[in-house]
Amino acid sequence: MKASHNNFLHVFDLTIKQTTKLIEKLKSGIDNKIEARNSAKHNFNPIEQLLKLTVILTMCAFLYWRIFFENFGIDYFIFCFALEDAPFILYYKGTYYTYGLILILFFAWPYLLNIINRHLRFLTALTILAIFSYLLVRIEQFTIIQGIVFFLALTAVMIIYLAFDNNAIFYAFVIVAFYIAISANNDVKNVLKNPMYITLESKDGKTILDKSQRNRFVLTATSKFIIIYDQKNKIVEKYNRDELK
Repeated sequence: MKASHNNFLHVFDLTIKQTTKLIEKLKSGIDNKIEARNSAKHNFNPIEQLLKLTVILTMCAFLYWRIFFENFGIDYFIFCFALEDAPFILYYKGTYYTYGLILILFFAWPYLLNIINRHLRFLTALTILAIFSYLLVRIEQFTIIQGIVFFLALTAVMIIYLAFDNNAIFYAFVIVAFYIAISANNDVKNVLKNPMYITLESKDGKTILDKSQRNRFVLTATSKFIIIYDQKNKIVEKYNRDELK
C-alpha cells in the first residue's frame, strides 16, 4: 500500500515538473518570438490586415445565415440570399466589434505584450482571452462549456501564433466559424422560446401577420425580407420589406 502511494506521488511530482517545463517553454517561445520580431523591425500592414478581416467577416456573416435557416430545412442561398445581408447581420448583432476584436488581438499580440513586463506576458494574454470568453458567455448566451471550449481554442491558436507559426492567424477563422455556429443556433432557440408576435400589413392594406395569432410570428429579418414562421404547419415565409407598411 505504501509502495503504491509512493508511486502515485512520484508520478504526480513528475507530471507537475513536466507541466512546469512546458509552460516555461511556451513563455520562452513567446518572448523569443516577440524579441525576434522587434529585432527584425517587423512591419504591421494595416491595409493588408483590414482586407483579411473584411473577407473573414463576410464569410462568417453568410455562414451565420446558412446555419440559422438550416434549422428550418431552408437553403438560405436559394430562399433569400442578398449581398447586403452580410453587413446587416454584423451590424445588427454588433459582431463587427466581436470578430474585429478577436482578429485584431491576434495581430496586436506581439506589440501589446512587448510593453508588458516579461514575466507577466503569458498571464496577461490568458487574462485577456478569459475576459473575452466570459463576455461571449454573457452577451451571446453561450453555455459555460461552450465558453470554456472557446477560451481553450483561442488560447491554443494564440500560443501557436506567437511561439511557432505566423500563419496560425488563419486558424482563427475556424474559431470564428465555431462562434458563428453557436450564435446562430442560440438565436434559433431564443426566437422559438420567445416568439415575436406583431402585426404586419402590406402597403395595399392586406394583413400579413396579426399579433393575436399564436401559431405565426416573426422569425428573423434580413436586409430585404421579413421572415415569418408558421409553427403549426412548419412553414417559413418571406415578405419583401418594400411591400410592407
